Order: sequence, then structure tokens, then C-alpha cells
Amino acid sequence: MGAGARKSVIEVFDFLEDYDGRGSHALVMEAGEEDLVGRVKRGGALSRKELKKACAAAVEVLLALEKNQLVWTDLRASNFVVMPTQRGTGRGGGGVKAIDLESAVPVGEKPVDCTPEVALLYVQGRLTQALVATSYDVWSLGILLVFLASGGRSLFDGEASSRVMVSLASVRQEKVEGQVEKSVSDGKTAALIKKLVVVDPRQRPSVAAIKWDLLIFFQGRD
Repeated sequence: MGAGARKSVIEVFDFLEDYDGRGSHALVMEAGEEDLVGRVKRGGALSRKELKKACAAAVEVLLALEKNQLVWTDLRASNFVVMPTQRGTGRGGGGVKAIDLESAVPVGEKPVDCTPEVALLYVQGRLTQALVATSYDVWSLGILLVFLASGGRSLFDGEASSRVMVSLASVRQEKVEGQVEKSVSDGKTAALIKKLVVVDPRQRPSVAAIKWDLLIFFQGRD
């Protein structure tokens, strides 16, 4: 992955081979305080400042993946962690970093991992036949923002995973937008999300365009 996204991704600092003399290996990594699912369950919807940090981390990672012709396919709240404040500095608290990028696949290949609601694919919801493009991650980002801005709701709140896949196979844009408005009370935030959760993948904005929209959206709104 390009260096541009490094500060938004949990880093591996060292690999310890046979660290206990019994053949055990370990990775030395950064540690977050909690993932965004835990943060939402504990404190409800994210503040504008927290939402800005989460968006910035996600877009940075997506831009780096796009540069390398990769699609994450597993962009969701549980794959972002809130970083602790650095001891003695007062810095770093509340920063957001991405984890678990192992699900990234080259553009044009099949996804290896996903959650049902993220998997709005292009062949009537048939996951095994679908090939991913960068627009896949754009939809996923929209779903993430619904969750974070609503305090834990989803587009298909209360539906079983199997039903979500069925619903996505034939969902209409009007229903998606209505669900966003129902879940997210802030009108401007809902309008931003509706630009991302577009049923037709060909009509979704590029990640670069999203970055620009986010800059405008969050300007003076901390």
C-alpha cells in the first residue's frame, strides 16, 4: 500500500519468531482503545469531530487502495479503531485507524469477505458471480456513515442477514434514500450519505470526488 495511507492504518512494527522457545510467533502492532462498533454502542452517534476523523481515515485508505487497483470489500465499523492518547504528550487521542485489510482484492475479481448489507453487487445480489470495482467501497463507506451518524442503525434495521441480501437484490433508489432519511436525523449528513449509497454503481462518485465533498461538508463544522 502507498505511504499516503500509512497514518490511517494500524502498523506492524516487528515480527517475533519463536519468541517463547516453543515455536510461537507474534506480531508487534499498535493497539487501539476500541473499534467504532464499540464506540457507537457506548456513546451513541458520533459527534461531527469524530465523524470527520472516521471519514478522513476511510477516504485515505480508499485512495491508497484505488491507486494500487485494489478494492477493500470489507469496509465496516468493526474494522476501524479509536487510538489512545500518547502518554506524556496529550496527542493522538480519538484518532481513527483502519485494520484488517486482508480482504482487499484486485479490481475485477470476486470478493473474499463482506457483510450482507455491504454486498450490494452487480448481478442481482448473487455474491459468487459478482466482480468488484472501486464503487463497491463507495457504497460501503455510505453504509458506514449511516451506522456512525445514526448511533448504530442500518439501512435494513431489524432484518435478518438472509433477508438483507434478498432486499438488496431488487432494492430501488427511492427506498434507499428514504431509509437514510429515516435513520439519520441531520439533513445535511443524510444528503451527503445519499450521494454514496447509489444503487447503480456506475452513478456513484469517485473516491477523489468524495474527499472533496467531505472537505466542503466538514468545513467550519467541528
